[in-house]
Amino acid sequence: MPLVFPLSATSEAALDAMPGQLKKWLAGRDTSYSDLRDLSYTLACRRSLFKWRKAYVASDLAQFMTTLNEPQVSKTRAAPAAKIAFVFTGQGAQWAGMGAELIASSQTFKRSIEESSRILKDLGCEWDLVQELRRPDAESRIHESELAQPTTTIVQMALVDMLADLSVRPKFVVGHSSGEIAAAYAVGALARDGAIMS
Repeated sequence: MPLVFPLSATSEAALDAMPGQLKKWLAGRDTSYSDLRDLSYTLACRRSLFKWRKAYVASDLAQFMTTLNEPQVSKTRAAPAAKIAFVFTGQGAQWAGMGAELIASSQTFKRSIEESSRILKDLGCEWDLVQELRRPDAESRIHESELAQPTTTIVQMALVDMLADLSVRPKFVVGHSSGEIAAAYAVGALARDGAIMS
């Protein structure tokens, strides 16, 4: 089974030197497929990712050593990291069932919603957040102000948590009305309980 061996360096010259360093390191070793798989994993998942990159594909040590000799393996310079902005809405953008699919499919999103629901209960809330998010349109009370504002804010906070779990974090945030609360939560200016009490 082919393995991918990504290389990454801060400069083009350093990247060009890496195949030779790898060949020298591998020379004379009794390297099994399992060892190559570990090397592939380490290069892909345990090394810093720099702007100069190239990758080799090989199924065994002999093939890997041969491909390391190929000067025509293309290298690329990565684009600068994107500057991500999160825009948070206020009450009025809510709809019945919003977030229900993410509760079912994302443990991080579900956990965030459940934590917020517990805080609402501790504050004396008489309705259950998770039940309200799962109600069909005909039964939903999502458009009542008592539910709309906190629910919209909490769903956006759960999205922040889910994206953070995927290492997606904003460089900029902006919020309208109660969306300012979710924006403050996104940058860490408000903790969950403070955001929900706002």
